[in-house]
Amino acid sequence: MKLLIAVECNSEWWEDAPTYFFGEIGKDEIARIKELAEIVKKADVYQIEEFDGTGDYYDLSVCEFVSDKTPADSVKRLDDCIPTRTSCNTLKVQKNSFKFSAFPKDGCGEFELNTIDIPLTVFDNYNDEQILMGEFPC
Repeated sequence: MKLLIAVECNSEWWEDAPTYFFGEIGKDEIARIKELAEIVKKADVYQIEEFDGTGDYYDLSVCEFVSDKTPADSVKRLDDCIPTRTSCNTLKVQKNSFKFSAFPKDGCGEFELNTIDIPLTVFDNYNDEQILMGEFPC
């Protein structure tokens, strides 16, 4: 499953902050996310975080090329894009959703990148070739 998901930056001072995240997750990663969600429920905690190298963050305007193209066309266009260098890439799993986060490499801890929350229900009809596109900030 390919994910093309909107990114939010917690700082208004980073003008060219990445606007979207692209990553691919397979059956093993999906099983791990579901397992962590069960642990969150049983432990009655807000979320579990673990380091995860899935995906890249891009700082191009998604709205310029996604609005009138298919998801597959948008993913192909990523070949021409250079991802933002990040560190501390993290998977954050809650009871009913998950998201990815990261900090810019050699940057300030004030600039955290977070994808929008992705509901666990996206896995109900898993398809290896599926491209899931989240809402985009325009």
